Amino acid sequence: MAPATTSAVERRRAERARADAVHNRRRLVDAVGTLLARGEVVSLSALADEAGLSRSTCYRNFSEPSEAIEAYVDDFISDFERAATHEGGAPRSIEDVTRTWGELVGGRSHALVHVRSAEGFLARVRRGEPIISRIHRILHDSIGADGRFGPLTPTELDDAAFLWNLLLDPREILDLAADRTASVDDATRWLGAHFMVSLAHLAGPAPPER
Repeated sequence: MAPATTSAVERRRAERARADAVHNRRRLVDAVGTLLARGEVVSLSALADEAGLSRSTCYRNFSEPSEAIEAYVDDFISDFERAATHEGGAPRSIEDVTRTWGELVGGRSHALVHVRSAEGFLARVRRGEPIISRIHRILHDSIGADGRFGPLTPTELDDAAFLWNLLLDPREILDLAADRTASVDDATRWLGAHFMVSLAHLAGPAPPER
């Protein structure tokens, strides 16, 4: 009986340790958002202080600040991916996808503007940048599955994703909301309506050839 009891105790300890590790990582990732939202520099020591954890715990999770920021953005995109599909995996409508994006931006708005790249959307898609490629895939799936727009070519789907990103950039959503003293949801709805108009005219003049 003693070995079995010891084994059970060890399993419980291991489970607690894993649960603590998950909880600590969550606190550190949340701390990234808090620091970015305040416009502060994300350092590992600042993360540990903000999360109320030891520096050694922070270093076990992230070897450098960029890894912590990537984890924060990855969490945001994972939430977007889950919300952009039905339970069975089918893509939601582009209106639902856009509304969901606005809700997520509203919750983490001022943090996200600090991690936007100066590089263009399509350039990042072409080189397979992971985060942008995931957003691109969500948009492709949603727009491509919507029969209202007819069969769109891969280039037309890229054009649609490009326009969506141009209009629904978190910085532009926040700028419009602040200028009009409107909610983020209202700004997203207005920009989304203009995207829908653009989407309906994709069969019109083509953009320059790549």
